[in-house]
Amino acid sequence: ANSRLSTIRDAFPDSADSSCAQVATHNASNISDPAGTALIADVIARRSALIINDREAIPALTRKVWPEASRLVIVPIVRRNEVVALAAAEGRGQDYTDEDGRLLHMVADLILTVVERERARASAAKEMSDHRRTFWSIVEAMSKLTEIRDPYTAGHQRAVGELCAAI
Repeated sequence: ANSRLSTIRDAFPDSADSSCAQVATHNASNISDPAGTALIADVIARRSALIINDREAIPALTRKVWPEASRLVIVPIVRRNEVVALAAAEGRGQDYTDEDGRLLHMVADLILTVVERERARASAAKEMSDHRRTFWSIVEAMSKLTEIRDPYTAGHQRAVGELCAAI
């Protein structure tokens, strides 16, 4: 089955959730699909799976992305009580069930958790690098302050540091 995790941004006007938006990865800005928009808004508002086992009921936007889709399951991914993504799967030879919706939700939630952890790790690494840079800037400033105060020992701290690094 084909599947895609799509981020959502801004607001669906018909949704009770202000965090909802058009499905960004589908490049759908030129497709008018009020029925599809209403279906997605309903998925977001209800925070539950949408299962479509009738090809004719699949929204035009989805048919544009997956022209061969005959069945579809879409689930919202929620973080801190806000819908942050939609996961969709299609291509199964038999009808989707509620269990398929639960499984897709678990897989998509796991993927999003991994992405969030990687982003947090990268952010922490950047922050640590920034702190390290700040620390050494402070050490250098204190060293220069000491040199200004006592010109006789100017350069001594730097020479000692270089000697320590060489050892």
